[in-house]
Amino acid sequence: MTRVASQSLFRNTRQHRRAFIELPVATRASSRPVFTHNISVGGTFIKTDNPLPVGSRFNFSLRVPPSEVPLEVSGEVVWSQAEGRQPGMGVRFLYSSDAQRTVLEASVNRLLMTLLGST
Repeated sequence: MTRVASQSLFRNTRQHRRAFIELPVATRASSRPVFTHNISVGGTFIKTDNPLPVGSRFNFSLRVPPSEVPLEVSGEVVWSQAEGRQPGMGVRFLYSSDAQRTVLEASVNRLLMTLLGST
């Protein structure tokens, strides 16, 4: 299931353009289903009641539409919030190669163009 919220509802002052979208995330760190809240070429916010500590590195898979094939991704937690309205963690994408960076950034950019158009 993929849900999208209009970006016009939010003021965005971040470095990268991002789409507010729920994408399923698969990780060994969580036995319960977790989802993104937003995504950009630089990273994602993952909604979870059990966020990892800042500085934690972990691997996860993420299916970025329209692709049916999940991408294997590494990330580093750059901020974490265990309580409040939206518990979760901000994750910066890490890459093992230029090829991996190219594939993930191209996938996310296609998604952003589809959801947000060109700006």
